Amino acid sequence: MTDYHLFCAFFSQQNTTFGGIQGFTRKPATPWHDDSGKFAGIVHQERNWTYVLFNDGSHTVPKDVPAAVSNLFPRY
Repeated sequence: MTDYHLFCAFFSQQNTTFGGIQGFTRKPATPWHDDSGKFAGIVHQERNWTYVLFNDGSHTVPKDVPAAVSNLFPRY
């Protein structure tokens, strides 16, 4: 199920036009970690957008990975 959500999120993002350019100009690849140091996912910031991909998260991210969610908001 997670792979499907990942595909949908990335595919829809790559088909979004923002700042006059469609999709990202660079591949999202910056890792981020929660407060315990555990890998939490990938973050990408470009043209005033922040794209976050949660490791082991689906469309119910707060339920799936609550530690990563609580770490995300103060950081980004």
